[in-house]
Formats: sequence, structure tokens, C-alpha cells
Amino acid sequence: GQTERLGKLGPKAKEEWWFPEYMKEKCPTLPDWHALLDATCAASFSTAETAPKGRYLGGPVTWEGFDDERVAALKLPFTVIHAGTDAAMFAELDSAYQRKAPIMLWIYSPHWAPAKYKGEWVQFPEYTPECYNDPKWGVNPDAKFDCGKPHGEIWKYSWNGMKDKWPVAYKVAKAYTIDTDELNKMS
Repeated sequence: GQTERLGKLGPKAKEEWWFPEYMKEKCPTLPDWHALLDATCAASFSTAETAPKGRYLGGPVTWEGFDDERVAALKLPFTVIHAGTDAAMFAELDSAYQRKAPIMLWIYSPHWAPAKYKGEWVQFPEYTPECYNDPKWGVNPDAKFDCGKPHGEIWKYSWNGMKDKWPVAYKVAKAYTIDTDELNKMS
């Protein structure tokens, strides 16, 4: 191939439903996803347009993510609303956070949002490829997507000629790592 895998960067890529830590006052069993099945907890995330169901703010429709399918598969009393843009999504997060208003949304890492806002990701059943492909896998034997989103390592890659052409840069790139918090702050 034309590339060489140099190793792990350090952080793991993650994208999932996220909520501000102040919402645990209303849903103390979060981040366990089962908390979202409770009508009172779900209603604490509601808005005028979704009440009594909770509102989940997903990324723009073009990002996909199977959130509508997850809500149906896990029988969550939530309505998925897709943000028009990522800027609109994060503006809404900022506004809600400043007012301590209810919000549940898609956050990913590495990204600046987990560095700026205190919160947690919902802990859904662990993702496996079978969850997205086999309805019999998972907590709902009649539906796919009854798990969290995929996550995993962030790998470093280089052009496969880098080692010979720029040996010092190659050694630096191969040795370089960064932790999640630092990368989130830089993002």
C-alpha cells in the first residue's frame, strides 16, 4: 500500500448521546440507558414540541447515525430532532447549558465540547457489528440498532516512503501520542 500505520494516537474516537451533568439531578440513574425508559426521566428532557417524550438533538440528517432506529429498537420515549448544522447544534447546547435547561444530544470526541461542558455519554449496550446487522442480537430480538454507536482507536498513518525520506519526522510521528483531554481542548 501507499500508507503505513504508525500506531495509536492515544484517544479513542467516540460519538454518542450526551447529557450535561446537571441533568443527573432529574435522572439519577444516568448514564445507564435504562434510565431513559423511565417516563419521568424522559419527560425531564422534553420540550414543548416533544412533551411528554424526551427530545434528543441529533446531528444533521446527512451525518446519519441511526438515532431514529435506536429510539425505536430500545423503545425509548424520545423524539429525535436533527439539527440543521453542527453550528446550530452546538449553539443550542451552549444556550441550554448556560440556562441549565434540558438537553440530550450527539457529542463526539475528540471535540472541543467535552472539554468545555461537564457531562457524560449515555451507556448503551456495547456496539458490535451484529447489532447493526442482525435483529436477533441484542436486547430487542426484533430490531437492529439496539446498541450504542461504534467507537475505537484513532490510528496514525503516514506515506509509506516517509521513513526513508524524512527519518526524523517519521520517528517523531511514530512516537507522538496525546491524551483525550488535551486533544479535546485543542479541537
